[in-house]
Amino acid sequence: MIVGVTGPLGAGKTTVCEMLARRGFTRVSCSDLLRELATQRGWEHTRDNLRKLGDELRAQGGPAAVAEKVLEKISDTKASGKWCIDSIRHPKEVAAVQKKGGVVIAVVASDLNRFDRVVTRKREVAEAKMDFDDFTKSDIHDRGMGIDEAVDAADFVIVNDVRLKVLEENLDEILQTL
Repeated sequence: MIVGVTGPLGAGKTTVCEMLARRGFTRVSCSDLLRELATQRGWEHTRDNLRKLGDELRAQGGPAAVAEKVLEKISDTKASGKWCIDSIRHPKEVAAVQKKGGVVIAVVASDLNRFDRVVTRKREVAEAKMDFDDFTKSDIHDRGMGIDEAVDAADFVIVNDVRLKVLEENLDEILQTL
């Protein structure tokens, strides 16, 4: 079983994948693939560098290229089981997961909740220093990549504007249908 997770910056994609990992899923991330490529090139793992790599892969291999490479890695392991793909960003990536028999869960949240999460988590220095204008610019870039269309193409949508317990309950309801 493959579950892809999509949604805008700070919505809770990684949190959902962590919850899935606690339920026996192996987590793989489109962003981790890009981090590996950045390391190979000697680049820092900044949001801008990862975006450049993702844009490059998509220019070379089409809009689903990043997810397709992650799906190839899953196939190459020859392991069956439960897989979670974090950071699906484009509707063609959603379609690639669905074509492999997987489902995609979109995680969405209000702009203010997402902004608060991003500056609180501090995954990178730029996020820690991010103001709402920077967040909005980053969000506009992601939306230009097709994140809204990816959310629309998802099989399920979870609104993550309340407590983690509610997010987890909503995820469990989805898993019971699979």
